[in-house]
Amino acid sequence: MRSPTPIPALLMTLALVACSPAAQVTTAPTVEATTPATPTTPPTATPEPTVDLAPVAAAYLAMSAKLIQSNEAAVAGLHIATSDAEASAAYQVFVDGDDVAIAAVKAIAFPPDLQDEAAAFVAALEKHKAAMARLVASPQDTDPTIDQMLNEAAAESRAAAVTIRAALGLPPPATPAPQAT
Repeated sequence: MRSPTPIPALLMTLALVACSPAAQVTTAPTVEATTPATPTTPPTATPEPTVDLAPVAAAYLAMSAKLIQSNEAAVAGLHIATSDAEASAAYQVFVDGDDVAIAAVKAIAFPPDLQDEAAAFVAALEKHKAAMARLVASPQDTDPTIDQMLNEAAAESRAAAVTIRAALGLPPPATPAPQAT
């Protein structure tokens, strides 16, 4: 009779020992030299998501319409004001309109490339508001720095509005008609 060959017996013994619950076999981790696979085609760039500007434009137009309405009401109030109190109240309409517009602009989700222009627009509104707040406090104030602030605010807000509107596909802001004095 033939005796079993030593290799199958050895393998069977190792298998039994390896499967027993008491057996703990530890193996040292092996370090394999890996080389990254060379891509056969060049990777393509992930396209930037297209920003939907329609909601941004709609929010901007809504803010703009409210600001224009507020400014027109303030101007109408100034035209009929017969006392400092009435003039102060009219100037306060400007301040309140600026507050609403500033909050609205800050709430608009402008794309990153318009963030600076939106900030410039807010800064111009803040400057306008500061000048109007001085007139609320003293409607007869003739300090020329108030006019300077108002002129700068008008130029800065118009420049920012032109850029924002162009980027949003909107027409430029209307040029106000000269006011009769």
